[in-house]
Amino acid sequence: MVFISDFLGAYDALRKDYPELTQYFDMALKSTRSVIYTDWIEPGEHGLTNTDKESIKAYQEVFDAAVARIIKAMPKNLCDFDKYRYIATFIDVHNTYDKTLKTQGAYWPCYNVIINKTSVCAGYAETFLYLCRQAGLWCEMWDGT
Repeated sequence: MVFISDFLGAYDALRKDYPELTQYFDMALKSTRSVIYTDWIEPGEHGLTNTDKESIKAYQEVFDAAVARIIKAMPKNLCDFDKYRYIATFIDVHNTYDKTLKTQGAYWPCYNVIINKTSVCAGYAETFLYLCRQAGLWCEMWDGT
């Protein structure tokens, strides 16, 4: 027998390995009756559910194009260490830390960092992970303090 908590635990582990999944939808328990729901969430502080496929596609195209520009702008002659530094510096220089905490727990953390240029630390970490993977660099993210 598979319990819903097992399924959600597996989904959470999958999201940690592939943070870009939060770009598309989120999944959670809707009630104690173990109903699962998935929503595509618009980027922003605490986005709204959106079912308009063209709008979703437009958000994703803007994000994908920005990521491609960031990776393409990375100098080709860098060693891996300097590639990590390039990504970290890009995130640091092109963002402001969200001291209002409006983006804390928001969906699309990578979108907030790359497009909206603001996030809390979790957004910085997820974006670093995502950009490293897009650049073919090994990276893992660990939760905790």
